[in-house]
Amino acid sequence: MDISYLPQDAVSRIKYIKDLELYKREKPFQILIDIPKDAPDQRFTNLDYEDREETFHDVRGKEQMYSLDNHGFTYRHHDFAFDEYENRAAVEANYLPKIEHFIRKEVQDVDKPLRNPVEDWPLAVCDGSNVDDDDLLETDHIRRQYNGANMNAIYRQKYKWYYLHKQGPQEPLLLKQFDSARDVKAIQEHEDFSDNFSLF
Repeated sequence: MDISYLPQDAVSRIKYIKDLELYKREKPFQILIDIPKDAPDQRFTNLDYEDREETFHDVRGKEQMYSLDNHGFTYRHHDFAFDEYENRAAVEANYLPKIEHFIRKEVQDVDKPLRNPVEDWPLAVCDGSNVDDDDLLETDHIRRQYNGANMNAIYRQKYKWYYLHKQGPQEPLLLKQFDSARDVKAIQEHEDFSDNFSLF
């Protein structure tokens, strides 16, 4: 048996937005374009982060315990039978329809490696059942083509982080990032974490 595929929890550091009094007066923001020289406010951002050490629990062998409605994420086993990722026309004609057919309507994102198991910078997800609305700060992102927003998490000890050690191309991660039903959980935080982590 390949012991590298045995469940392995990991410890690494990730960034959380600080819970500043400032954000009660002005919304967190990040400007990703040049600011006019005559603008009175020349700040590109008011974001301030803190590093925190987290334990990332490996779900390998327990994937079926996590569901979209209860945790905001789940892993599935599925072979997409596609390998022409450099061919844009083939991706649009053959791969994207396979992804669309695979996911249910409540899934907003799918993440999987294209060809080989993930060796470094795995994607971890925060269990949506441990995140409340007041744990999150909506942050504006201003770009040349559009303005948007995402949610930044404030650090809380209650969070539980999960990942799939050596996630393979046939092991897509399905994410639900929003659901209007209050009793259904959605993922608001997901992070790549460094391969320079401690396994235990």
